Amino acid sequence: MTDLRSALGLWVATAVVVMVAAAAFVVPASLVETGARLQGVRALAVFSLAGTTTAFTVAAASLVVSRAASDLVRVRRAEVGRWLVVGVLPAAIPRIVGAQLALVSTGASIVGAALGAVVAPPLIAWALATASGLSGVRPTIGPWAIGAAAALTVVIATGAGLRAARAVASSPPLQLLSETTPSRARRRWPRVVGVLVILAVVAQMVITLPSAVDAGAQQLLLIGPLTVVCVALGGIPILRAVVSVTAAILPRWSVTTFELSRDALMRASERLGAASPFVVAIGLPVAFLDGVALSASLAGDGVGPSAGWPSATLILAGPVALAMAAGFAAVHARRPSREADLVVLTALGASPRMRLAVVVAESMTIVLAAAVIAALATLTAHAAALISLGAVAHPPTTLDATPWLVLTGIACAVALLASPHERTSPWRH
Repeated sequence: MTDLRSALGLWVATAVVVMVAAAAFVVPASLVETGARLQGVRALAVFSLAGTTTAFTVAAASLVVSRAASDLVRVRRAEVGRWLVVGVLPAAIPRIVGAQLALVSTGASIVGAALGAVVAPPLIAWALATASGLSGVRPTIGPWAIGAAAALTVVIATGAGLRAARAVASSPPLQLLSETTPSRARRRWPRVVGVLVILAVVAQMVITLPSAVDAGAQQLLLIGPLTVVCVALGGIPILRAVVSVTAAILPRWSVTTFELSRDALMRASERLGAASPFVVAIGLPVAFLDGVALSASLAGDGVGPSAGWPSATLILAGPVALAMAAGFAAVHARRPSREADLVVLTALGASPRMRLAVVVAESMTIVLAAAVIAALATLTAHAAALISLGAVAHPPTTLDATPWLVLTGIACAVALLASPHERTSPWRH
C-alpha cells in the first residue's frame, strides 16, 4: 500500500484505462444478452451488430490495457532497481507487481462495469432506434455479463503487468537505477508483422472492391479504420516527420514556444509514443463514418453525412474512449521527464507564463500531429477506394470535417489535463 501511495498518479492513470475498458466491454455484453432474448431476423441483426462491436472493443481493449499496464511497470524501472538492491529477489517482483495490479484493476473494473451498466442500455436503445426493424428492441444487461466484463479486464491488465515485471526484474539493478531503457530492436518484429498483415488485408479489400459493389461493398466500412490502425502502428518515424512539419508551419508569434516543445519531443522520442493513441481516437471514427457515407452514396441511399453517427457511436464508443484514456495515461506517464525539462527552463530564468506555454505547446503538438496523421490516413483510404471503384461506379461523396474537429478538440483537452502544471511540478515556488 505504501508503494501504491508513492506512485499515486501513475496508478490513477492506469486505473482510468482499466475502468474505461470494463465499461466498454459492457456494450457488446449487453448486445449479446439482448440478442439472446430475441428471435428470428431481429436476433440475427442484433448478433451481427454485437459481433462487430465485440471485434472492435476486444482488439482495442487488449492493446490499450496491455500497453497501459506494461508502461506502468517500465516507468517504475528505477523503483524496481531499488527493490533489487535492498535484497528483494527477482522472482518476487512479478508477484508484488501482480498483486498491486490485481488490487487496482479489480476496483477500477468494478467501477467501470457498473458505469457501463448505466450507460450501455440507453446508448444501445438510441442506436437501435435508427436501425431498420429494431426500433422497438429494449436492451438488457444482467449481473453475469457485468461480472464477465470486469473479470476479463482484470485478467488482461494483470497478465500484461506480469509479463512486463518479469522482463524488468531480469535486468541488472544498476541499469534499472540509471533509468537507461534497453534497446527494443528485438521487439520490433511483432509490430512490423502486424503492419504487413494489415496492409495485406487492406490491399485485398481494395482490389476486390469492384466485385463487391452488387453485394453492398461492406469492406468500405473497414478499409479506413484498418488504414488508421496501420499508420498508428507505424511508430516514431512517421510521428517525428509530422511533428517537424507541424512546427514548421506555425505562426511566427508562436515559434519560440513551439520550437522549445518540438526540440524536447525530438530529444525524447518516447514522448512521441503518446500520439499513437490519439491517432486511433481521432482517425477510427472519422474513417468509419467516411466509409459509411461512401457506402451509402454507392448504394444511392441519399443519406446525409451524419446518417452513420448512431451505428458508429455504438460500435466505436468503447474503442475511442479507450484510445483517449490511453492517450491520457501515456502523457501522464511521461510527466517526470517533462518536469525535468521545466526545471531547466526555470534555472534559465523562464517565467511561469513561458513554462506554461511550453507545456501547452508540447501537448498541442502531440495532438495536432496525431490529427494530421489521422486525416492523411483517412484521405488515403478514401482515395484508394475511389480509384478502385472508378472502373464500375463514381459515387459522389464529400468528406465531413466535423467529427475530425470535434475529436481533435477533445484530444487536446485530454492531453492538457494529463500534462504537468504548476501545482504538481517539483519546481513550484
